Amino acid sequence: MIHHLSLGSRGIEASAHFYDAALAPLGYVRVWSDLRPGEQGQAVGYGYPGGGDLLCIKQVEGAGPLPSPGFHLALAAASPGQVHAFHREALAAGGRDNGPPGPRPAYGPHYYAAFVVDPDGHHLEAVCKSASPDPALVRTTTTPTAPLLLPPPPPGMLLCRKALPTDFAALAQLLELYQYELADIWPQRLDAEGRYGYDLRRHADDEHHHAYLALIDDQPAGFALVAPASVTRNTGCWMEQFFILKTHRRTGVGRALALQVLAAHPGPWEVGQMPANHGAQAFWRKIAAGISPGAVNELRVTQGGWQGFVQQFDVIQPPTETAP
Repeated sequence: MIHHLSLGSRGIEASAHFYDAALAPLGYVRVWSDLRPGEQGQAVGYGYPGGGDLLCIKQVEGAGPLPSPGFHLALAAASPGQVHAFHREALAAGGRDNGPPGPRPAYGPHYYAAFVVDPDGHHLEAVCKSASPDPALVRTTTTPTAPLLLPPPPPGMLLCRKALPTDFAALAQLLELYQYELADIWPQRLDAEGRYGYDLRRHADDEHHHAYLALIDDQPAGFALVAPASVTRNTGCWMEQFFILKTHRRTGVGRALALQVLAAHPGPWEVGQMPANHGAQAFWRKIAAGISPGAVNELRVTQGGWQGFVQQFDVIQPPTETAP
């Protein structure tokens, strides 16, 4: 019945950060973004990877009531584990607790839900209808004075999100594994401490560089680094590095991470692979063809600081008018 829904925000950047984190466990990603710091009319849209927006968050001006009295948005979850993950990520991203994960027998015999309030005061819920919540979701801490710990997602649950400041130590270690794996086709020197080293300061501090993580059961499974286009294009984004741990390859993790990162940065893209990295070439040709059928341009770069195969394509941003 409902095609899409728009919510107002008086702090669009904080709201975008919140919804990026809170919606990811439910399978939603940012499918388009219109952020222009300091300007009016900014907005972000969320939906399924590669699809249109189902929920839009729009910057609003003025002093009217926000949100409207009585507003409540319930989001469908596939399992109690997703309900827990929604609640945990929402609180970590600036939301307020409005009811911890658990059964709600007053709403039905199989009603399992959690409730939060977003940075603008909108009341949100994640709910699933589960006949028997996973027993692994109920556990307590062994520290008597500590509060009840929120449990992790169920085994095998995938979460792709933008890296937090606390993630960069793990990112640095993943890059060591990545550089070691490519050492036979990417000549590098170790430093005095036996590390390859990779400067992540830009991805932590510069608004034009971005880092993303793929997590399985809250454990790192891969990463993506995004930088401004510079190899074959003057505008858009360049997939600077992309890596999935061997144990998680050919499981859909790489595709999910790639689609989320691409959807978060609509516009021109260039993605490159070294000449001898045949697996990466096959992977990105398939991803690019799915994003822009019949509109992918592949080049062979043979001069300059980076050489190899590059796919050029555009990630289309739905117009803001689709979510009035």
